[in-house]
Amino acid sequence: MNKQTKYYPVLFFIFLLLSSLIWANFNSQVNILKSENELNILLLQIQKQNNEISQLILKSHSNLEQNFDNLALAQKK
Repeated sequence: MNKQTKYYPVLFFIFLLLSSLIWANFNSQVNILKSENELNILLLQIQKQNNEISQLILKSHSNLEQNFDNLALAQKK
């Protein structure tokens, strides 16, 4: 075996190591993006629920005002 071919197995294993590191990094980035996407979906659901709760609070406040108005009217009679 000459000097040049002697290093081929070492270079091949270095290539395999670098390839596996690149693949692991890529896979990690994909998992991070999936997690971020899931978190964004959860955040949107929370915002939607928050809006629904706000609407219910406004509606109950309006009903409460209406009830006080009706009570005041009934007391005047």
